[in-house]
Amino acid sequence: MNVLNILDEIWYFLMKERLQKEEKCMSLFTGKTELVYSTSDSFQKERVQEILNENHIEYKIRARDDSRRNPFDQAGLGSLGNNRLLVTYSFYVDKKDAEWAVRLIHSQV
Repeated sequence: MNVLNILDEIWYFLMKERLQKEEKCMSLFTGKTELVYSTSDSFQKERVQEILNENHIEYKIRARDDSRRNPFDQAGLGSLGNNRLLVTYSFYVDKKDAEWAVRLIHSQV
């Protein structure tokens, strides 16, 4: 393994750690939550967070790592140094705010 592959593996590990910390778990919801938006674009994620914060809508984000389906996949093992992080961000809000949140997000994103 060369230095670039090692650095790439370290970066991949650190990004996975960051995603796990970034996932917000809020127990402030009174009812069940509802999925209002999903994206794999980090800029859209930031914009949706701004919209929900500006409108005082409480939310939680689930970040799912879609980079590697099966860690023992032979095709994946051959490219250990070329891993790219593919993350899907899903936004959940309280059911009572869901319709309003969907309208706001889709009108501004």
